[in-house]
Amino acid sequence: MATGEAKLHHFVPRFYLARWSHVDLLDVRRRDGGRFTAKPTKVAAINGFYDFHDDDGEVSKAVEKFLADEVEAPASEAFRSIDASGRAPAPHTSERQAMCAFIAFQMTRTPERRAEIMLAEAVRAFLDGRELTEPLMAEYLESVHLGFAPSEREVRAAVAWIGYQLYQLGTGTREEAMRIMHSIAVEFMPKLAEMHWSIAVDRKQRFVTADQPVLIWKQPSPRDAFMGVGLQTADEVRLPLDPGKVLVLRHRPRTETVRLSPSEVQQCNRDIAHRCHTFIVGSPRQSATIDSLPLRARGPAMRFNVANRWDRDDDGRLFKTDEEILHTWVSRD
Repeated sequence: MATGEAKLHHFVPRFYLARWSHVDLLDVRRRDGGRFTAKPTKVAAINGFYDFHDDDGEVSKAVEKFLADEVEAPASEAFRSIDASGRAPAPHTSERQAMCAFIAFQMTRTPERRAEIMLAEAVRAFLDGRELTEPLMAEYLESVHLGFAPSEREVRAAVAWIGYQLYQLGTGTREEAMRIMHSIAVEFMPKLAEMHWSIAVDRKQRFVTADQPVLIWKQPSPRDAFMGVGLQTADEVRLPLDPGKVLVLRHRPRTETVRLSPSEVQQCNRDIAHRCHTFIVGSPRQSATIDSLPLRARGPAMRFNVANRWDRDDDGRLFKTDEEILHTWVSRD
């Protein structure tokens, strides 16, 4: 292995991506228009992504080792168990625990989640010594973060949110971002374990995946304009396992295996393409499918709002108070 390769850290595990490879190649399509084939070892990899400096000032590989030994290795065994049985891991088994850890950490270890955690640091770099103002916040949101002009309300909320971090909390470090990654994943694991698990199957093996392979999905609604979706509010949590099957977690019971129609498979692929951070990926045999999926130039982003808080009176009726609250969420488009 070359010296440069040794430093590559995968935010989507190589063993997972390899499940889509054909003759050791993957087909990749990026939001920016890039289109190429590459080996699984070269996809979803960033130099030093998990590196941090320990107390002695040395570069530590502890996070990479933890993910490899405690998350990816047990998950790889669980994937093989699913392949052999054709069923999702049963409750209270080591395989389900391993898959819970894989899903939870995959939700938190991505560049998208890192960018959310360190958004204030990105704004600080943009300001380059200038004081944060609403016009500068509006410029950052439009030119860097959103790609369109934000409302005055969103700018005001973003200034309050980012300003508090810049001038009260500090912008945070990579080490703090990785600690947050771990704590959120540990919190997610029991919630995932309690859900009902099933396998959705496509006999023609047309499923694709992405750099954000875990999809937290809810039926679209007008609320998407001001609310995100989390584990408690999701209709489904989906993880494509390979071109032929998807692991589906729901709050309500469902049959252990479900065979999807061609239109349902197509919709699953559109959903994961819609929610990807930077790229979608599949087997070179799926080239036509990958090319057919709608892929906007920008992915979902953290959004901001400030609005009056609603409360209930003694009779249970909702009323709007004079108190304003700040709200953040990740958009679904």
